[in-house]
Amino acid sequence: MYLKDSRQILSNLLKGKRTESKGKQLESDITYLIAKQEADLVLGVNNAAYHGDLFRLKGLIGAGADPSKPDYDGRTSLHVAASRGYEDIVRFLIKRGANVNSIDKSGKSPLLQAVKSGHERIISLLVAHGAALNLEDAGGYLCRVVAQGKIDLLRRLLRFGIDPNCRNYDRRTPLHVAASEGLHLVAGMLVEFGADIAATDRWGNTPLDEARRCGCKPLVRILEQARAAAAPADQ
Repeated sequence: MYLKDSRQILSNLLKGKRTESKGKQLESDITYLIAKQEADLVLGVNNAAYHGDLFRLKGLIGAGADPSKPDYDGRTSLHVAASRGYEDIVRFLIKRGANVNSIDKSGKSPLLQAVKSGHERIISLLVAHGAALNLEDAGGYLCRVVAQGKIDLLRRLLRFGIDPNCRNYDRRTPLHVAASEGLHLVAGMLVEFGADIAATDRWGNTPLDEARRCGCKPLVRILEQARAAAAPADQ
């Protein structure tokens, strides 16, 4: 039974019965069944997107499924398709009016899912249709990426506009984290993208302070050279 047919049946059955107890029970029962059917359709749509099954996806939408309706995690079919790298499904969903900037319960947008997975064509497609990363806690997220040493993901995030100087709850920047962990390659990348070597955290420490405390000589050298290069502009 199509979802739109279910709604019509509910409307027909309830005509003239809204004040009767049986009518109210009937309304409750049918409303529950329709809600369950809607939830099942959302799962079906996201499952089709996960497996790259465009034919099934079109069939579900034809049966009344809303491709922009989120599941219990707030993920839409566009989140799923972007994460999996199915360009044909992403194109189809965009044409159907999918919200390219929807945010799931973990704060992720379809673009962030594509960036995390490294799907360059999906990234370009989403950006061309107005997508943005829309990170709710950019500082905290980027600091975690650095701490986990995910250098390829870090590069993609920086390339698509994440501020290298965003801060976490302790006012630490990603460069602070890289310096404290002795990640000289990560620190070098952050400096290349404009990380502020003079930024201070809530305790007044700079990334160079962290690097010296860590004892990583290559890292100290990178930050000292960056500080020297920046000095003329500060005078």
